[in-house]
Amino acid sequence: VCVCVCQPDFPSSYALLAVTLSRLEDFGNACAAYEKALELDNDHGFRLNYTLTLFNNGDMQNAAEQFRLFEEMWLQLDKETQQSDAEVNKARGALLSVLGQGSG
Repeated sequence: VCVCVCQPDFPSSYALLAVTLSRLEDFGNACAAYEKALELDNDHGFRLNYTLTLFNNGDMQNAAEQFRLFEEMWLQLDKETQQSDAEVNKARGALLSVLGQGSG
């Protein structure tokens, strides 16, 4: 929280706060923190983590929308970037199988 107060324009601080709030089961504030992070930096990693948080909390409609936005970003990345993070690929594959979107 201190980082967000001291550096309100640093998107990673909001994304990290969102992860923390999600793990503390504070879904509403986690979503607000993700929205702020994405407002500051439309980062595909932030978007994927937001999708996972929504999915894990049963908000399938918003998870599907966030995943659609993630996929649009993902498809614009070069192949090297797409293949550089095994965890992102694993999460993306799992979401593709349950949300049924994307080009695989």
